[in-house]
Formats: sequence, C-alpha cells, structure tokens
Amino acid sequence: MKRQISGEDGDFKPLKRQISSDPYLEALVADHFSKDEDADSLEKELADTRLSTVEEEEIAPHVNFIAGGVVAAASKIVVYPMETKVMLMAIGASAVKPSHLWHGVAVKALENFTYNGLLWYLKELVRPAPSDPSKPDRRPPATFTGAFIASCLGVLLAHPLSNVATGMQASIADASGLQSAVQVFKSVLKAHGLGGFFIGWRLSVALRFGSAASLVVYESARRPMAAVLGSDLANFLAGLLGRLSEVYSCHPIKTLRSRQQSGKPMLPSTSLGAIVGLWTGVGTVARADAVKIGIRFLLIERLRTILQWLLVTRHRRSEERREKNGY
Repeated sequence: MKRQISGEDGDFKPLKRQISSDPYLEALVADHFSKDEDADSLEKELADTRLSTVEEEEIAPHVNFIAGGVVAAASKIVVYPMETKVMLMAIGASAVKPSHLWHGVAVKALENFTYNGLLWYLKELVRPAPSDPSKPDRRPPATFTGAFIASCLGVLLAHPLSNVATGMQASIADASGLQSAVQVFKSVLKAHGLGGFFIGWRLSVALRFGSAASLVVYESARRPMAAVLGSDLANFLAGLLGRLSEVYSCHPIKTLRSRQQSGKPMLPSTSLGAIVGLWTGVGTVARADAVKIGIRFLLIERLRTILQWLLVTRHRRSEERREKNGY
C-alpha cells in the first residue's frame, strides 16, 4: 500500500525537515504533489538528490580533519622507503638493509595524520565567506596568507613527532644500530630538553611558504579544470602541479633541515658544488611527491564527500526518528 503525500502531518511529516530552507527540494516536493505520487518515491528522490549535491554543501570541520589526516598517513606509508633513502642521501649515508628504510614509518604516519588533518581543518576555517550565504560551495579559496598561517600552526604542533621520526631515520646510518621512538625521545630530551623537539622549526616554517603556494595553486586550478576534465582528474592534476612548484623551490630548505635535525653540518662550504648539492635527490622526490600529492588530494576530496554524506544521512535519520516519535 502506498503512503500518500499530503499537506497534513501524517506520512509527510518526516520529510518536512529535509525541504525546509531548500528551494530546490521545495520545488521537487511541489512537483510530486502535482503528480499525486506516493511518499516512498519522494523519499527515494530526496535521498538521491542529497547524495548528488553533498559536494556542494559546506563540509563539517571534523570531516576535513579526519579525511586530510587518514589519506595523508596512508600515502606517507606507501612512499616512506623512498623518502628515507633521499633523507639518507642528504646526510651522505645509506641503509645497510632494504628493510631498514621502513624504520620509523609508524611515527612518520602519525606526524602526517596530525599535520595534514590540522592543515585541511584550518585552511577551510580561514577561507573567506561566500558572497551568497546560501551557496557555501562558492566560498573563495584561502588566501596565501591564510594558507601560510594554517600550515605554520599545523607544522609546529606536529614538530615533535617530525624530529623523533627524523632521529629514527638517522639511526639507520648509525653504527650503534637502529633506535626506537622511545630511545630517540629520551636522547633528544637529555641532550636538548623540550626545545630539542623543535630543532629546525625555523626551516620548517620557511617551508610553509611552499605549502601555502601549493594550496593556492591547487584551489585556484581545480575548479576551472573540473569544468573540462571532471572533478577527480582536476583534483589530481591540480594537486600535482601545486606540489611540483613546491618541491623544486623548497627542496634545498628540506635538505638543510634534515642535516640540522640529524646533527650534520648544514652547508659544509659555499662552493658551487655544495650549493647545487642542496638539490640532491630532487628528481626522485619530484616524481614520487607530485604524484603522491595529486593522488592524495583526489582521495581526500573523495573521502570528504563520503564522510559528509554519511554525516548528513545520519543527522537526517535522527531527525526523522525524532519527528516520528513526536519530539
């Protein structure tokens, strides 16, 4: 038996909250009224409409944090051995065993979860308000200044994890053997105190100029590209382009930071060879990092959409239950 749509409370009551303050859904309901269709078919179309338009809704802040953190941690695990190899090259060392290139991966994944979760959370907070409040998806991208501040806050909060992970990676080349996270933590604390966990913070902050530029390039490029290539390919290519510009401009600073964090001379000499050596491994990093970030941004955007849809669906069902129970 069909549940008929009516203007009274009845079966139509659970749908009221879905259409309030949404002109498109109000028009959809009016169309169903005119066709005298049943409530079940309307509910199905409303659900389909919610799914297809969730990308146009403002994403909840905690969704940004979770999506950014989870995808970043997973992608870091995939490329970690290659990045460890580049770091060892920067300090003039190498791994005794290939398996040692994975040493410290758990701490590095946690660092990436923390930093990127905070970055995606904060960069959305600093975006300017949309000119039309009814269209949150039309918010302009974060400015360079806003993206830089968000990136700085994230990297400083995650810096202790970064220094522990770097110490674990550096121990790969240590003749005394690999050091665990606890051993590196105690070693840093004994040698430098709490300030030791922030050694290299100035260079880390300097690197945020590259991160901010990468975000601005990404946000500025993906919308125009999406109109031609579709959202997924646009997100991938925009992320790739943003990261390439960051890698080539900031690689020398990363090399200096790695040397400083591992207790090596930052710049042994001012000769041309020593300066050019600051770009050691940049080709490997560019290939791995640009593709990694392109895929990362694509997956983050997808995961944001899925998590937001689940959140909206959960809230809608909760509201329907309250309406059904007369609350």
